[in-house]
Amino acid sequence: MAPVGSVFPVDFWVWDADYVNTSVTRYVEITDPCPRPNGGSQRYRLCKDLHNTLYCSPLPCDRANAMRPPYYEPPSLALLSDVVYVEYGSVPPYYLGPCASLPHAKTTNTTTDDYDYGNDTADFSAVQDDTAAGYYCGAYALTRARYSNGRVVPIDLTNDIDVRPMIDCTATNGTNTTAAADGGTTDATLCRACPLDLMHLPGGCLPGAYYYIFSVSNGINSTDKVLTVQVYYKTSVRGYVSPFPPYDNYAFAVEDADNINTAIRQVENVGATDTWLYGWLVSFISDSLELADVQDSDVVPRKAWVAQLLGVTGVSVLVDVEVHIHAPNAVHMGLIRNYLIYVSAMTTNASFLVSELSTKLGFDLRAHSQASNVAQKVTGTSSSVNGSSRRSQLELRKETDNKCYRNAQGCGCPFAMAFRGIGSIFGID
Repeated sequence: MAPVGSVFPVDFWVWDADYVNTSVTRYVEITDPCPRPNGGSQRYRLCKDLHNTLYCSPLPCDRANAMRPPYYEPPSLALLSDVVYVEYGSVPPYYLGPCASLPHAKTTNTTTDDYDYGNDTADFSAVQDDTAAGYYCGAYALTRARYSNGRVVPIDLTNDIDVRPMIDCTATNGTNTTAAADGGTTDATLCRACPLDLMHLPGGCLPGAYYYIFSVSNGINSTDKVLTVQVYYKTSVRGYVSPFPPYDNYAFAVEDADNINTAIRQVENVGATDTWLYGWLVSFISDSLELADVQDSDVVPRKAWVAQLLGVTGVSVLVDVEVHIHAPNAVHMGLIRNYLIYVSAMTTNASFLVSELSTKLGFDLRAHSQASNVAQKVTGTSSSVNGSSRRSQLELRKETDNKCYRNAQGCGCPFAMAFRGIGSIFGID
């Protein structure tokens, strides 16, 4: 590093074929960043604080930093759930607005009027499941004050969260022929918004997607998060299908029907099954109704049996199936189910709530240390490898029946006949 007082000349040259060359010299002088005031003998040091701000101090930098204000990190804001599903006519399972405070046992009012819950007296382990009812709300926030000695103090900002609806507007083509004849425009803008408070009234908001901006500031930095609320209308269509090719062997047909019924009971009891035949069945139906935005989770088989169909050689496996349809079509049974399971855990188990908030806020609310985000791997069970030749036959049948459903009228396809009503509902028949 060059000493103070060093001078460096810097030459700048310009060459041009049509003009005389020119040059200029500039000088760079290294000056003292912290000169002695009034020519005194006191030596000042150039220091850097936790904000990465340079300043001059007569004290050693470590001692000077200890006397400076702490560094306030940008606030962390956590939503209990980023996406909420509310069936039209019902209300959310918890208050969607901000909470009053973070879920902890006590808070201490500091001399700076900040609520410091990172001190040694706060006992997060005192949060019990039966005392967590007051924390069932939609948003939490904190900021961290970082001191030069490494101490980190979290400050509760939950009570300072602001919420405002995001107005979603889309351009539409109008049908005002009078305005068009007068030389006016027929274009229109459709805007959708609903105050957050109305979400907690049955039927307060019409079906659709609504967005709310949650924001919080610590006076230096601010943080925003967007909550999506899907208010949906749900209906269903029920009928029977014959998804498999006719069976020459009655015993094989009975075996497949029994396997499907066993899988149905598993779904009713534990909510999941790894039976490949069941998975193929719901996939077959959802693929056939993809134009109606039906997913596997929207298909609910009820019962399977073996029957002899008129004009069909061999016996057939018939399945009583209910298909759930949602508006808006971005909503599906699987998304709703996962949301309800997660929210149930967050609002009935305080330990799980605090653990999840620690991850979302980046601060361990129990251990008073920096929380690490732990990636959780979801391990799925593999389906049975038996009957690979049957799968090839069924995939061929699926492709054939899909073409039958989409292209043929009155083709005799059992699936298309049973669910032709869905196509008419969505205008795809």
